[in-house]
Amino acid sequence: MDLAWSQAILCILLPPVCIYVFFVQLHWKSWKYLSSGRDMMMAMADQCGDAAFSVPIPGNRLHLFTSKRHWDELNSTSLDVLSNHAWSKDMLQPKAAFGYDWSDRRNEEGMPIVRAIRTISNQFSILRPECVRILEQDFNQAMESNPSGKNAIGRVPLWPTIQFSLARITTLMICGEDVANDPEFMERSVKFLDEAGKVAEATKILPSFISPVVKMLIQGRNLNRDYVYATIANKTEEFRRAKAASEDTKELPKTILNAFMETVPDDWPTTRVVHIVNTLWYSASQGITVLAAHLIQDIYTHESHIRDLQQECRGVLDDADSDMSKLPLLEAFLMESMRTKCFQSTTIHRVALGKPYTFSDGYSVPAGEILSFLQHKVYSDDTLYAEARNFHPARFQGSGRAATDMPGMEWAFWGNSKLAW
Repeated sequence: MDLAWSQAILCILLPPVCIYVFFVQLHWKSWKYLSSGRDMMMAMADQCGDAAFSVPIPGNRLHLFTSKRHWDELNSTSLDVLSNHAWSKDMLQPKAAFGYDWSDRRNEEGMPIVRAIRTISNQFSILRPECVRILEQDFNQAMESNPSGKNAIGRVPLWPTIQFSLARITTLMICGEDVANDPEFMERSVKFLDEAGKVAEATKILPSFISPVVKMLIQGRNLNRDYVYATIANKTEEFRRAKAASEDTKELPKTILNAFMETVPDDWPTTRVVHIVNTLWYSASQGITVLAAHLIQDIYTHESHIRDLQQECRGVLDDADSDMSKLPLLEAFLMESMRTKCFQSTTIHRVALGKPYTFSDGYSVPAGEILSFLQHKVYSDDTLYAEARNFHPARFQGSGRAATDMPGMEWAFWGNSKLAW
């Protein structure tokens, strides 16, 4: 009886003890990265100076560099050797989050969507009034749902309001006004954004035998995802019918999907189009939302500049022909917000494909592991930015620089000349 009792206790205790030893004792540093990754990287960067180094992350290892020499070498390395596409696949986990997969290497099918984006971006002045209307409508609705208190100050849930509003603007540019103004699509699409993000993170950090269960708990029967895909598919078929029924015209496309459908081969299946457009929609709806939330926080924590910002914005919005570049103070606020918040501590993400990648100084990145540029260290460098840890709204005013510039490693937010992001 005593032996049986001991065996029962052993059977109960052994699995959690093994899990503790394996995941906590052997992998505690990689799990620590989830809560203290930025501090870990900055501490290592201070120790290593210009030398490359690495930190453990769940399921992989992240190699980091900050020197001009490494920057130049990476910039001259083929994307078939150091792949941005493979990193995106690891980051977004498309098979789990979206229900489809993609290759480790970028293929030619990405070019038509790039051209479509450029086509619509060049027409932004036409879309601008509707974008402004969406922002006003959503923020006014948020204010009405959260009435002012005693001091005439209302509380607006910043993140969900910005996420919803910018998802609508992204939808407007990709699918059109009718979809952006469809309440059911927008409600389901924002839920899908959250679900896909959570599934991707769970897939990366949890053991493979647990992540499918967590995925099912998060996404359920994939109703929100399926609704988004069905809407994109319907718009795709709508454009195909219109293209088949009409003669060639010089009318400019009004949406990214429209421009995309004009360039892709007619024999592409609708599913293929849906997957490409969904990947664009998801990616575009994520990062810009974080930037906007940080910008608004910084504006309202530097109240002395609000009146000047309002005046500057009105001068542009009241003039339909005004150049959007005539917002120097807002541009400076945005750049300083991006620099100080630096929501992505790293950029220029690559994965070594097939074989290890070795820099000229001998530092090697094993195949399958990630290499990134630690931009947060550069933005915190007092020799490049005086009082770098302080927020100075006027720091970039009169500098001749814009938030979208790609001048080099001193402003690497969008990537390098080899490939943005």
